[in-house]
Amino acid sequence: MIKVMLIAWYIFVGVIWLSIAYTFFEDIIFPEYPDRVHKKDVIGSCVATLLAASIALIIALLPNFIGAVIQWLESSFH
Repeated sequence: MIKVMLIAWYIFVGVIWLSIAYTFFEDIIFPEYPDRVHKKDVIGSCVATLLAASIALIIALLPNFIGAVIQWLESSFH
């Protein structure tokens, strides 16, 4: 049951990350004026998306780290 909850958690965080990535790239994917897309806008969106991906991975893996700390504390007291 815990594995199912973790998979659901990963999917939830992944959907949030994809939503954030879409908002970063929305102006580049569907530009109002196609001839005004600049490299700095694309690079800025890539950097922001990588930052959002790093934060999403930390949030997604947080339950695993908490579980590992709990197991470590439990094993140190036995």
